[in-house]
Amino acid sequence: MSTLKVGTIQDHANSNTAISIDSGGRVTLNQQPMFQLGGVTGTISSNDVIPMKQLPAGGTVGDADSFLLGGCTFNDGSSELTLANAGRYMMSCTMLVRTTNSSHQMGTVQIQRKPSGGAYSSITHSQMYKEGNANTFNTFSVTWVQNVVAGDVFRWVNLGSQSIQFPNNATSGFVFNGFLLTTNVS
Repeated sequence: MSTLKVGTIQDHANSNTAISIDSGGRVTLNQQPMFQLGGVTGTISSNDVIPMKQLPAGGTVGDADSFLLGGCTFNDGSSELTLANAGRYMMSCTMLVRTTNSSHQMGTVQIQRKPSGGAYSSITHSQMYKEGNANTFNTFSVTWVQNVVAGDVFRWVNLGSQSIQFPNNATSGFVFNGFLLTTNVS
């Protein structure tokens, strides 16, 4: 048996550090694809894209930083997240939301995926239905594993028949985050 002792593993072409190992044996992956977006506030009409944001440097989503790492890109104008690396991603979204209908609370908020060069389709297990008082904000949360092809684009849409509202505090109503679990999707 052999022992290989290294503190960093770098890309051969440009010497970027890919993996670091500290003196305690903790491994960090410096270019691990991951993202966290948020900053949604106000009223979103039926069939409209939910305008998530990448907050400015140092900005927060609730109590956590907003960030894009490892090749993830975000278009503020269209609220579209593009993932450059293929693989299986752990994704999660939490919303503090209510409808504008005074008789009941019901809505369909879905994440949509668009393959590179394709059209959007909904990921159907990411929706919410909530009956209750429309004046109360309710928490909607979903976590799932998503197969991703390099270049896939994601966005959130209000597909319900009525408008939905997020709190006016732009840091607390919406958090969408994820990270690459594995590049093996077979």
